[in-house]
Order: sequence, then C-alpha cells, then structure tokens
Amino acid sequence: MNGPTNSRFRTARNVFANGIRSSQGSNVSLAGSSDVSNALIPRMLILGSIILIGFVALVVQLWHLQFFDYDKHLENAISNTLKHARSTPPRGEITDSKHNLLATTTSKYVISIVPGWLPKKQPELTPFGPTTLPMVWKRLARACELDQKRIEDSYAAVSGGPKYEPVPILQSVSQRIATRVLENIDTMPGVIVQVVPMRRYPNGTHFTSILGYTSPVSEQDLKNTDIRLRYKASDFIGREGIERFYDRDLAGIPGDEEFATDRTNGQRRTVNVIPPQPGSRLVLAIDTNLQRIASQSLGKRKGAVVAIDPSTGKVLAFVSSPTYDLNLWNVRPMPKYIYNSNIRPYATNEATQAQLPPGSVMKIITLTAALESGKVTPGTAVRCDGGLRIGKRSFLGCTGHHGYITMFDAFAVSCNAYFGQLGIWVGQEELEKWSRRFGLGEDTGIDLTSELDGNIDGPKAQEAIYRHYKKQYEGWFSGDSANMAIGQGAMLTTPLQMASLAATVANNGNRIVPHLLDHVEPADFSSAPVRQPAGLGKVVGTVGWSDRTRELVQKAMQGVITNNRGTGQVCRLPGIDVFGKTGSAESRGKRSPTHAWFAGYAQKQGELPRIAFAVWLDADGKHLHGGSHAAPIARQLIAHVYGLKINPMQIPQAAVND
Repeated sequence: MNGPTNSRFRTARNVFANGIRSSQGSNVSLAGSSDVSNALIPRMLILGSIILIGFVALVVQLWHLQFFDYDKHLENAISNTLKHARSTPPRGEITDSKHNLLATTTSKYVISIVPGWLPKKQPELTPFGPTTLPMVWKRLARACELDQKRIEDSYAAVSGGPKYEPVPILQSVSQRIATRVLENIDTMPGVIVQVVPMRRYPNGTHFTSILGYTSPVSEQDLKNTDIRLRYKASDFIGREGIERFYDRDLAGIPGDEEFATDRTNGQRRTVNVIPPQPGSRLVLAIDTNLQRIASQSLGKRKGAVVAIDPSTGKVLAFVSSPTYDLNLWNVRPMPKYIYNSNIRPYATNEATQAQLPPGSVMKIITLTAALESGKVTPGTAVRCDGGLRIGKRSFLGCTGHHGYITMFDAFAVSCNAYFGQLGIWVGQEELEKWSRRFGLGEDTGIDLTSELDGNIDGPKAQEAIYRHYKKQYEGWFSGDSANMAIGQGAMLTTPLQMASLAATVANNGNRIVPHLLDHVEPADFSSAPVRQPAGLGKVVGTVGWSDRTRELVQKAMQGVITNNRGTGQVCRLPGIDVFGKTGSAESRGKRSPTHAWFAGYAQKQGELPRIAFAVWLDADGKHLHGGSHAAPIARQLIAHVYGLKINPMQIPQAAVND
C-alpha cells in the first residue's frame, strides 16, 4: 500500500507516538512535585513545634511574673515612677521689740536614710558590686567615724515611717564628715546627705523661759491628726514657749520636688518644684536689755522676774532662773548625760509654774476687801504685840511690836497682826471673791503653754490637804481666815500672777491679758499686713472697786516706799513714783525658810505707769525678805525703764524685814 494512504497512516502514527511521549513526560513531572512536598513536611512540623513551645514558654513566664515575682516587679515599677521629696521651709525668725534676733535659722548637714532605698534580702547592685544592709551600716559608720551599733540603733529609733521619706539619723554633722559620706555615697544605697535648717539662739541663756525650743516630730506626735497633716517624721516642731505657742506662724509651708528615678534609685530628672514658703517673723514686746538686767540680777539663784507694760499688757521682761543654753537642743541625738545634767534640772519655768504662797503681797487684796466691805477706814487701829492674839493663843508672828497701828502704817511695815485681824473681820468668802477679781486661781492667758493656775485657800482646799495626809478635817476657823489674809495657808500664786495683779492696780483695776508677742511680720517683707495678736491691750475684766478704795490702796502701796518705816524704801528713785508691796512667805509651815517677794509698779507724775513687776526669790534654806532681796532687783528694772543711771551694788539702807 503505497501512495496517499500510507502517508496518512504514518502521520497518525507519529501523532499517537508523540501523545504517548507527552503523556509519559507529564507523569514524570507530577511525581517530582510530590517528592518535594514530602520533603517540606518535617521542616514545617519542626517550625510549628518551635512556635508552640515558645508560646507555651511565654504563657508560663507571664504566669510566673504575675504570681511569683509580682511584689518584686511592682517595686521596680514604682521605683521607676514619679516620686516626691518634701523640702523643709526655713523657720521664721523671732526678734525683740527692737528687732534684735532672738531665734534664727542656719543650715546644718544631716545624714538621713530613705528606707525604701536600702538593700533588701537580696544584695543591691552598686558600682562597687553587690551590697547588703550590714555593709551599708559598716561603710556609713566608717565614714562618720562612729561605732556601727550606734548607726544601727539611731536608725532603729526612727524607722517605721513612709518608705520613701528621708529619716534623719545623725544631726549636725561636720562638713568634713558630710564630705566623706558624699564621696562614698554610691557604695551606700539608701543613705543621703541633706542640708537642713538648724535653730540658733544668739542669747540662748537669757531667753530660755520665753522661746522654748524645737525638736524632731515623734511617732507620738504623728498620732495627733492636726500634726500628721502638717508634718512628716523628718520635720521639726516647736516645743514649749513661743516656739510651740506660735508654731503655725513660724513653721511656714513645706515645698515639694517631683522627680523620676531609675531602678537603682538614682535620681534621673526633676519634673516639678514647688519652693517652700518661709515661716513668719515674730516680733516680741521684750526689751532685751531689761531681760538681761533681770537675768543677771538673779544670777544662779532660783527665782523669777516678770515686767509688764500695764496699759497694753506687753511683757517687757520674763525670766526664770536657773536656766540653760537653748542651743544645747541642737546636739542630736541628745546624750542622756547632757540632758540630765544640763537641761532637766532647769526645765521648770518658774515664772508660770512655781506655785507659791504670796505672803504679804496678798495684803493688797485683803486691804481692798476690807475697804469695800466697810470693815476698815484709814483711821482704824489694831493692837500688835508682835503677833495676833486669838483667844488665849498668840497667832501670826509679826516683824515687830507695833502697838496700836493704823492702816497706812500697818501696810508700810507689813504688820501681820493688823491684816490678820482684817481677815477675821472680812471672812474667807470675801477674801476669795476679791482674790478671783484680781485674777488669782486661774491662768492669766499669756501666750505660753503650761501655765499653772495656783490656788485660792478655803474649806475645800484645806480638806484636800488633810485628806492627802490622811487626817480628819475639822473645819474652817477664824485663824484660817487670818492666815489667808497674809498670804499663807493654802494660798498659791505664780510670779506671773503677781505681776498681773500689780499691773491691774496700776491700770486702776482693769485686767489686761499679758502678751509676749507684739506683732507678726511676713518673712519676705512683702506687702502683706503686719498682724497683731487678738486682744492685745484689751480689758478682759475689772476688779469692780470704788474710786475711793482704788485711791487708798494705791496710796498704801506708795507708802511702802515713801514711809520712813516702809519695807520697800530701797526702791526710792529720783523723779519716779514707785508703788509696791514686799513679802516674805513661809513655804513649808511655821518658821520654815522664807521666800522673798516684791510686786508693784512705777510711773512719772502726770504719766501713765510704764512698768509693773513681780520679783520672786526662792528661800533655798535661808530666811529671805522682800525688801532686802527682791526689791533691789526691781529697783534696777525701774531705773532702766526710766533711763536712770544707778549703781546696782549701792543699795540704800532701809527697814527691809518683809
């Protein structure tokens, strides 16, 4: 078979053969693709396992962080957030009436601890390697040249407050020690050096009874809500005196610094600063020169001197003796031996806390009561045979045998017989009434803390005394009234009350609250108004006596100085009218040693009185007399106020046995 037929056959066969070959080639290609896929599967499984394992590990780690390391990482987070540091404002200054500094603020170096920055159980990483808490104490002790136990004890005594509030453990360190600590500060996490205000008292020994002092806020203080809102543990607060009474004015307003820290508690950057506002300046009415005269006159003797401007109530001098240097309070921590030997024996403010029988100064009140009741006139005479006879018993020993004596002479020589008889005629109730009108038996309201009230004698007071000694009280007798009339028995007053009594007489019976503060000034001399204490110069009560009684009492008091037999003749001064009453008071029963009193006031004729005063000297085992021991001190005060030059050692001779 040749020709076209064969030709078509060959073409079909070739096409079929090519199809077979093409089909076989396709099968070979599919088989190769399957082999590649099979090779990738193990790799994908491995990758998926790795991802799964990583995810599981991540979940486990998150769970661990959430439940096991929560506290640790929370603390780290907090330490990397914003923190606040309180800055203490400079405490306000205190000056006398002429702006002489009495208390001011200087700077000192303080070593403090920030509890939250101290190493915990795990060593803290520092540039010098891991550091533990004992290592911090050891390094700090070495830098401060102190025993390590003292450092640890100092911290233990003040710890327990907020974690990130600096807690002072060493006060008033030298610049040399502060520099050594700063040089090694990187090795002691939690230790910081602060420059903080320190109170300084230029005349520390003369103003102890007035100024008081400052000390760190204690845990007991912080239990008081008002204090807790205004102070932190590292702050100083006023203790006693003006520092305490006007603490709000003096303290100022703390500042605040907001800053961020890294995990090693290093300060990174300051975010915001609110500067502290200094405390106000207090200007007192005190005359520093008069204060110094009073202080030096007392010396080391136990006693008190108070001088007041009668028309305003301003306190011109206020001294308690013996005393100590207020700057001792800057020694912190205070060694016990310093406190026990240099401060504690002299801590009592004798001017406001010594409660004593007023002795014959009480005769001012007794004379007032007798005149107002009509029981006596200037011509009334009483017989004195060296004492007062009640029935068959001689009572109330006197300074002499005065015979028949009338009112003015009896007051001038301080005759106990005369005034004991007035006490019997007037009676206890009248004596108590007039005592209260003159302000006895209650505090004067002076701007100081811890003022005591004294006591007014009477049946209740006597019964309490008998009960104290477990004896049966038998009632009030006429002899008790006589005793009360001359300022003995259970009559108790303070030197401040006696000065206030004298000021009331000088002010014609008007009682004014004594005030140490004259006014408050802003620290920055801004346009803020000067503020005076509320009630300064305000009359808070009147004695309620008649003009005739007032004139007779004042004349009797002047006679104590002008009468040739008067017990206060040592206070005669040229051109000055002095009014007063001396006293010698037994404090521990009949014939015991006697305290010395002199209370009164002075004026130039035609002028208002410029000074009222009370001087008290403790018996100290001796028999002291107001005329010979207390009056010479008052003489120096009066001379200074009126600008007189006198020799304090040249004391005029006089009848001074009371």
